[in-house]
Amino acid sequence: MSIMNSPALWFLLFAVPIVLLYMLKMRRKERPISSTLLWSQVLQDIRANTPFQKLRRNLLLILQLLILALLVGALLRILIKAQARKGRSIVLILDCSASMLSEEEEGRRFSRARSEALELVKNMGAKGEDEMMIIQVGSRALQRRAFTSDKNLLASTITALEASAEPTNLSEALVLAQSTIKDKPGGVIHLLSDGAIEDLVLKTELKGRVEFTSLGKTADNVAIVALDVRRIPALAGAYQVFTTVKNFSLEAKSFILSLSLEKPGKVIDAREINLAPGEAQSVIFSLELEKTISERIILAVEDVDALDVDNEAYAILSPPKELAVLLVTEGNPFLQKVLTLDPLVKLTQITPSEYRPAGRYDLIVFDSWTPEEMPPERSVFIAPRRNIGPIQTIGTIEDPTIASWRREERILRFVSFADVHIARAGRLELPPQVKVLVESAAGEPLMALVPYGEAEHLVIAFNILESDWPLRSSFIVFFANLKEEARAAFVDFPAKVKAGQAIPIRSTGRSKFITITSPSRTEYQFPDDGSTIFFNQTGEVGFYRVESGGGVREFAVSLLEQAESDIRPRGNIYLGGEVVEAGTTVTRVNREIWPWFALLALLVVMLEWYAYHRRMG
Repeated sequence: MSIMNSPALWFLLFAVPIVLLYMLKMRRKERPISSTLLWSQVLQDIRANTPFQKLRRNLLLILQLLILALLVGALLRILIKAQARKGRSIVLILDCSASMLSEEEEGRRFSRARSEALELVKNMGAKGEDEMMIIQVGSRALQRRAFTSDKNLLASTITALEASAEPTNLSEALVLAQSTIKDKPGGVIHLLSDGAIEDLVLKTELKGRVEFTSLGKTADNVAIVALDVRRIPALAGAYQVFTTVKNFSLEAKSFILSLSLEKPGKVIDAREINLAPGEAQSVIFSLELEKTISERIILAVEDVDALDVDNEAYAILSPPKELAVLLVTEGNPFLQKVLTLDPLVKLTQITPSEYRPAGRYDLIVFDSWTPEEMPPERSVFIAPRRNIGPIQTIGTIEDPTIASWRREERILRFVSFADVHIARAGRLELPPQVKVLVESAAGEPLMALVPYGEAEHLVIAFNILESDWPLRSSFIVFFANLKEEARAAFVDFPAKVKAGQAIPIRSTGRSKFITITSPSRTEYQFPDDGSTIFFNQTGEVGFYRVESGGGVREFAVSLLEQAESDIRPRGNIYLGGEVVEAGTTVTRVNREIWPWFALLALLVVMLEWYAYHRRMG
């Protein structure tokens, strides 16, 4: 209960003059009488020194005070929480993400969410005045049931839902929910979740009422939160596996982290890890594989905790392709050396006068020289000397300072430009669709990815010989990344895929169907018509098998989401800067009860009028 107009309490002071009026002595008219024997009490009152008399029990006084109290109660505008029963439009958002697979003492967290959802359906109006829509949210928000008042239909929809190993895309679900209730009176969004989501920055203002039911009790979880695989360029079959494990529990954890090959079930390496609560640790494994076959690798945390899907991470290592690289230069020993560090690179070096468009290379590097036409192959333009395609050079920048670079880009993994100095660079004018990778302090692009034709080209605005970059380790790492990106164009799938991520699958047109088999052996079939399929049913972790006329291919899916692995239940969540506190599952609304006070006051006035006239009569 709450009060909207508390200053109205001052009106209770009117009770004082009402009481005083009943304590004042009646002023009597003088009349001549024959004797005062029968008027002794009246004479005693007249002789009193005070104008007040002793307050006596009086029905009219009680009724008038009651009228005042009721009128003040109406002015206070008291609100009470009442269960909403009239005309509700409920959008139920059911969290089906990975954290909802956590096992509690009473069972799986999602099982409780399903029970709470069924209870919400049960509490809907019995006469069909309420309606509900159901949204399932994982990596995508999916409307599973449009607005309906049919409780049986809603219950069957909820019962059929299952959680998966995907992250939570709650912002998409909220946008969908708000778009459906914006014109509906009594609209409310009800979220059933453990709150294992990142604070949302919504693109639009959060409108309407959002209710949040928090699920879960435990925070006991150790997870693999990062995985990356890099080939060691100097050794043909050598790889490094980079991983990070984190303890999300409230107590210290000790466990074994192992790296193994799925076939023949061989453990490559194992480490003992000790983590304090909230601590993370990065680990590097090394392994050597045969050059001619693909291998399934598994990282595993040997720990019993509440969430299993993040205790393992998976990757597939494919045999690296031999790259045909063309270097067009007047002479650059640094480029020649860095490109030949990889034994699987077949380097051809020519001068600009010898260059002829051939279309038979996997990568072309133009060093301080620019051809007249953009080649069809993936190319790198270092200090372009003329305009070519969408790349325009319009001047020179002296002594530019590198201010920022996009560390999240694969080509810039483990690359730092903090200690790189440049004497001069070309001022580039690039179209808006390019992706700037490195910027100067003045906001000038120093490195960018330029899509053109069927390839993506890299432009570096400065001559590397007019910088100290070749003397930095980042120079070697950058060109190693560049060569791996060139190889990626010839690989069907990346080494790892995150759960819920859509993955393009190129069909060959050589068979009738493409069959994709999930880790649980669920099969998905698509026509093999030569087009590209974007497969998004990646809600299971493990290895997927793709079969078509082109043979058998595989890809690996892992969770690798800190927000999902942090399974501690939240008492509130932050949506677009607003705090939504966890509450009960029963939807309640604020109702004002002042009309009842006003009605009671009217009834008491009528009663007081009746009592007065009866007394006077």
